[in-house]
Amino acid sequence: MINQSNYFSVNNKGLSQSKIKDYVLCPNYFFRRNVSGELAKEHKKTFDIGSAVDDILTQHNKLNNFAICENKLTTKAGKAEKMDLEIQGKTVLTRADYNKIIEISAAVMDTSAYKEIEKTYTFQEILVIEDNDLGEHFDFRYGMADAYKINDDGVCDLLDIKTTVDIDPKKYMYKFTSYGYDLQLWYYSDLLKKKYPQIKSFRYWHLSAEKSEPYRVKLFPIPNHIIDQCGPYMEHMINNIANDKDFKREDASFKIPTPLFPEWIEANNN
Repeated sequence: MINQSNYFSVNNKGLSQSKIKDYVLCPNYFFRRNVSGELAKEHKKTFDIGSAVDDILTQHNKLNNFAICENKLTTKAGKAEKMDLEIQGKTVLTRADYNKIIEISAAVMDTSAYKEIEKTYTFQEILVIEDNDLGEHFDFRYGMADAYKINDDGVCDLLDIKTTVDIDPKKYMYKFTSYGYDLQLWYYSDLLKKKYPQIKSFRYWHLSAEKSEPYRVKLFPIPNHIIDQCGPYMEHMINNIANDKDFKREDASFKIPTPLFPEWIEANNN
């Protein structure tokens, strides 16, 4: 069964929203990364700060699980120090990144929204739903929402905590769709509905913080129709994964070119 230790393991027989997004990107990439294990999971430093802040705020990781490497990581002493800290189970950061994580986390914790979330929401629950229709490579769907609260009236508040370069609403709206945050919320809501049948409807939220001064924090309500419209698409992708036998790369063809401009897309949909 899925737990913290094997949540990100290759071929753990579970289908997560991040794996589905890999399939959307490229079926062949999805297979080599999540089934055969030919592609190692990439560790991108640009995600370290956001992941660390998310872990602290969702109570998945405490601040003492992170460590500062005092020596330069490019030096022999730095590499040895980093290895020793990692053996101790620490996530190794530079002092600058460590300080930034503290500043961002403090800015979020100081908001009235987070104080309410901390008191009343459930953090980082692993949701697992058995599914016999996922094909030969998967036996269940799973995910771990940042935070949720099921109210007495059956309305579930589902919330994600994010960091961003610019918290301007127009720019954040673009990031929201381009990063597939809408697909993510739909997937978690679907798992929650299946596990907790008392849920009648959802309210969706993003609590987002900037990665640089002045570390502005905003709570964005996400309209339900934005998330609901993802349902047919995600169900279609899950069905494709279940029935795909070849996991081929998408072909570039003169017979079926990819529309680029809006008028082309509209013409192809009519």
